[in-house]
Amino acid sequence: MYRMLIVVLCMLIASCGAGDKNDKTTSTPTGDQRGGLIKVDSQSDLTKKAFDPIEWKKASLLGRSEYAESLLVSNILIGKSLEHVYELLGKHDGGFAEDNSIFYRFETGAKLNDGSPVTMALYIKFDQENVVRSVIISD
Repeated sequence: MYRMLIVVLCMLIASCGAGDKNDKTTSTPTGDQRGGLIKVDSQSDLTKKAFDPIEWKKASLLGRSEYAESLLVSNILIGKSLEHVYELLGKHDGGFAEDNSIFYRFETGAKLNDGSPVTMALYIKFDQENVVRSVIISD
């Protein structure tokens, strides 16, 4: 939970252009007790884009991050059938039968202190009729 909040804050800071313009990275604590850091590379700062299903399907994991917030905030998936979600987003990356949900992974552009990318997911939960009831972003 803390990691998700820190990543969102990093995304906001990067999109606002905050910080020293000559500084190429920003390090922010993740809340991890081991003192891990997330590094945001200024070359991969996240930008928000209006959702485009064609671009989403072509995008890399990092490219998907440009659309994830739009999908969440716009509520365009709420009330859609599973088939319609597949038409918009393509095949999902995974799912959970116990709560009737699927997810699509994306990279935030941030890096953990070991250099690995921070990966999050757009989780889509369906009701018993396979209609979208909620959408969240989590790690």
